[in-house]
This record gives sequence, structure tokens and C-alpha cells, in this order.
Amino acid sequence: MLGTRNVEVPSRVETAEIPDLSERLNGHGPVCPPGEVRTAAVPPPTPNRHTETRSVSGNGSAVGTARDAVRILIVDEDRNESASLHMALSQRLAMDLVGVARDGAECLNLTRRHKPDVVLLKDTVQVVDCLKVAETISNEMPEVAVILMTTGWIRVDTHWRDLLHAGVAGFVAYPAPLDSLLEQINHVIDHQHTLRSHIASKSVAAPAPAVVVSQRKVVVCAGPRGGCGRSLLACNLAVSLATRDQSVCLVDLNSDGGDIASLLDIRPHYSVGDLALAAGDIEREMIGSVLVRHATGVNVIPAPRSGTLQNDSLTPHFIQRLLNFTREQHEFTIVDTPPGLTGSVRSMLDMTDAVVVIIGFDLIRLQQGAAFIEELTQDGADPAHILTVLVSESEQPLIQLADAERILNTPIACVLPFDPAMAIESVNKGVPFVMTAPNKPLSKAVRALAERLLGAQHSSSAIPWWKRVLGLGPDEEAA
Repeated sequence: MLGTRNVEVPSRVETAEIPDLSERLNGHGPVCPPGEVRTAAVPPPTPNRHTETRSVSGNGSAVGTARDAVRILIVDEDRNESASLHMALSQRLAMDLVGVARDGAECLNLTRRHKPDVVLLKDTVQVVDCLKVAETISNEMPEVAVILMTTGWIRVDTHWRDLLHAGVAGFVAYPAPLDSLLEQINHVIDHQHTLRSHIASKSVAAPAPAVVVSQRKVVVCAGPRGGCGRSLLACNLAVSLATRDQSVCLVDLNSDGGDIASLLDIRPHYSVGDLALAAGDIEREMIGSVLVRHATGVNVIPAPRSGTLQNDSLTPHFIQRLLNFTREQHEFTIVDTPPGLTGSVRSMLDMTDAVVVIIGFDLIRLQQGAAFIEELTQDGADPAHILTVLVSESEQPLIQLADAERILNTPIACVLPFDPAMAIESVNKGVPFVMTAPNKPLSKAVRALAERLLGAQHSSSAIPWWKRVLGLGPDEEAA
């Protein structure tokens, strides 16, 4: 049973898939069958056990200067190769492995959390382009050095300008001779030490990044009846937010039978139903076991693959505890709900930052929507937090938008244009349409809704690392 696992509770929900290196190196690490999804808690970084040491070259001589153990993050989609690389480095270099990431999104998450000295980045990482990862790290954390391990997919001789622009501190061919890799590690560590010393000696304080109020929003997708595409909108809205560098968790609380897993083409081992069995004993490691990472970077807590959830299992205490955990770890939590104003929807209203109400664009559904919105406000929903979305089922709706607003007695935030072919293709293929057809009007409308949810708190573009070193603002030029 999920609720009886004897696991040490981590301090937070970890979503990265991190192999157990100690077991892998001993030859009996667990192997996941093809097509299955594995989730694991990220082990905390090992403490620096070496106060002063030197890496040793092949002939036994010291390489580099005395320093603390080098904190390294390895980014490689192949677990066996990352484990082999760690074993080889640990025999020649005083190092602490802070983590292993299998794609660019996990790399950014672990780098922001652990601030390693060096990131060994293989150029075949997926989800986020490796040069985009390197550029993001150099912009946000110039003290972290990125070494690109190139397999030939990125030609260094023809893309050196791109590498320089991305802030790559060094590169080696993959698989790299160990001496070459050690030389690069020592070189970038010495360079970073010199850079920090230079900045300190000149008393150039890097300007603090713009203060961005933590969004940590819970967004509930609801509606008076089914058949309006509520679940499809929830999926595409979550993906749109994730593409804007937001950490997003998509929670399927549709007790009538959720479709989120099918719409995203994922095969989860556990569901929110397993969490509901634990109810009052739900803990972070349980949620980490249920979370499934989609290829877009969205973390998903799916509904059961078959059958329905028992309404009495979705108690207000359970729902609020679950959403509090997801809010702690994600900037946005998108919740798909059953149609109508059920008890589970009512239990979310006190902690909801926005209620996206999906209504069909015809007279009967508009009247039902007006009654639904009135019930929401009577149950405590803030009218300012209600975003009304109309779903057009005709290329030329017979009702004018102004008349629809009068019927609903509320402003309309968004109208999703008529495009059944694209919606059906998205459902059948299990791929969000904002990815496959980003320039279609329907995708643009969903992205506009995502921008509205981001609001004025959306952070501005990061200041390049070289401007921060020189103490310049985003619009200033060097003399």
C-alpha cells in the first residue's frame, strides 16, 4: 500500500528522477521496464568531507590547487553512463555529487536548489535545449560553471559563437578522456575563483534581481456541466504556463473519471485515489511517488485510470492538505474538477487564487453558467477571482459577446474559437494542441489566458551575466 511505505520524509516534494548511484555502481540497481514511469526522491547533497585536497593526474602528480571538494551535477539521460562517469571522477577528484539530472528541466531545478560548482552537461539532453540550459544558468547563477560534453551533435568548430553566448565555460568530446575532463574541471574552477576574487576586490555588487512576489497560485478549472472541454483546457493551460518557465502541477480531482492521463498520454502507476486512501496521514514522499513528469515539464497527479473516485474520500481536509503541498513546490497548481458545484469544488474555494469557469456559447449553457457563477459567489468565491471562458461551438455564434456578458452578469475573460478538428486530434494523439499547433487561434487564446494568470507578477527577462558582473542594469551599455 502506498500509505504504508517506510520512507524517510524529505524536506520537500522532489520531482526529479534520480538514479540510486550506490546500487547502480554495485551492479544491482533497479531497472525500470520499458515504457514505465519511475519517480524517486532526490537525495540531499553529501556534505563536503574534504577540507583541502588536490586532484591527481594519471602519473600521480597533483592537478590544480588545493581546495574544498568540487560539488558536481551530472546531466545525462543514460543512468549507466552517468554512474560510470561519477565512479571514474570520484577515483581521481575530491568531489561531492549533488545530483544527477536526465533532462534540461531537471538540470535547472537541481542547479537552482543546490548551486553546484560545476555542471557536466551532455549535449543530448531533452525537454530544454542544452544551450538554453547553459545560458539560463550563466544568467541566473554566474558562479556555476557549465562544461559541455559534446557527442558531435553540436559542432564546436561551427557553433563556438553560440557556446560563448550561452556562457559555456568549457567543453570536452564525449566520451571524454578522464585527464581532459579533469583538466577542464580544474580550469573552470580556477577561472570562477579568479572571477569572484576580482569582483570582490573591485567591490562591484551585482544588482539584486527584480523582486517578484511569489505567485504560488492555485487555479481551479470548473463548469456547470461536462462536454465543454474543461479537462482539455486544463492540460493546455498547464503546458502554456510551463513553457513560460513556471513550475506547474496539474491535479486531476475529477471524481467522475478523470481524463488528464489520457489527454497527456501518460501511464501512471499511482493516482490521487491512492493518496486519498491515506487521507489524514498523507505526507510529502507519498505525493512524490504519485507525481508523474510530463515531457513538457508539467508534474501530474492523475485520477484513477479506471472507475471513479469515491466522493467521500475527497474530504475537505484531504484536498486542502494536498493542494497546500503542491503549492509549496510549484508556482502554479492547475486543478481539474468534476462538472457542477460539488463538495470537492466548494472545499477549494478558500484557497483558490483563480476559478476558471468554462461555459458553452449558447443560450441554455449561458443560463446554466450564470446560475453556477452565482452559486460560486454565494459559497465564498471572490468575484474578482472568477475568469469566465466561453467555448464557441460554431464559427459564427448567434449570440453577441455583449449579450453573453449581460446573461452571465460578469465580464468574459476569454473566448475559445471554434476548432473541433484540432481539439479532436489533440485528444486522439494525447498531445496538447498548444505544442502541435502553436499559431492556431485556439492555441493563441489559451496562451493569452495563461498570460492573464501570470499577470503583472511575471518576472522580466534576466540580466545577462556579463552586465551583472559590471554592475549594469538591463538597458545600460558598457562605457
